[in-house]
Amino acid sequence: MRDQYRILLVSTAFLVSVILACSGAKILSTYSTGEIMVDGNFQEWENRLTYLENKEINLGVSNDSTAVYFCITIADQGLRHRVFTQGVTLWIDPDGGRSEVFGIRYPIGLPPALKQQMEPDLRNEPMRAIPDYRKWIDQLPRDLMLLVNGEEQATIPISGNARDLELALGFTHGNLIYEGKIPFSELGDIPVSELASGTQVGFGLAIPAQPVRKRSGNRNVGGQSGAVGSPATGSPTGGIAGRGNRLNRQLADDFEHWSSVQLASAGD
Repeated sequence: MRDQYRILLVSTAFLVSVILACSGAKILSTYSTGEIMVDGNFQEWENRLTYLENKEINLGVSNDSTAVYFCITIADQGLRHRVFTQGVTLWIDPDGGRSEVFGIRYPIGLPPALKQQMEPDLRNEPMRAIPDYRKWIDQLPRDLMLLVNGEEQATIPISGNARDLELALGFTHGNLIYEGKIPFSELGDIPVSELASGTQVGFGLAIPAQPVRKRSGNRNVGGQSGAVGSPATGSPTGGIAGRGNRLNRQLADDFEHWSSVQLASAGD
């Protein structure tokens, strides 16, 4: 009886967490004390990830008094390929809405040689095993695109730049890891002194549509999916987040998701 009660409590907690994520509830940032390294490794994000509306994407946000840090994990194979071929844009609205106030896009273009290497895997989905994206990550251009008010502004290196922006890609447990740091100085007038009151920012993720080519037969473009962990916690010891079919049937559509993020203070 006690075991059944424990199972009921765990199941209820899981369902509540999924319902909150699906209903667009706020994501609570955690306060960073210097433990986050922008290196494409999600280990320090354990228990900080939120599963986004059955999209096989987890999002984690952290901040200190000077910058906001983020980690995005993508399990769907179709979306992972789109990140490489089309790029992904992260938007932040300092007013907590969905305006494209400040953004970074990466990658911003594939070398022809890398496109040729990726083509066999794209062509043979979903029959092949999940590719090792690490061999492709190392060949990506090392520049990102800055965007302000929806417009492209400049390209800068993904690390070691004068603006202290950082970005890194990684691949582990069948997930593409997209990790970065954005200084508050890039976001205009966020009142850092008022973080204790729970400043809210809008956090948007956009991945352009993949051009669809006509193909013979009934095979779908798409693929297998891995997962960092359970949809509720993002724990790396969980199971499979999903099979990927929901998104793979819609590769011709743009992907966009906005979250409301409540920043943390040192006392949280």
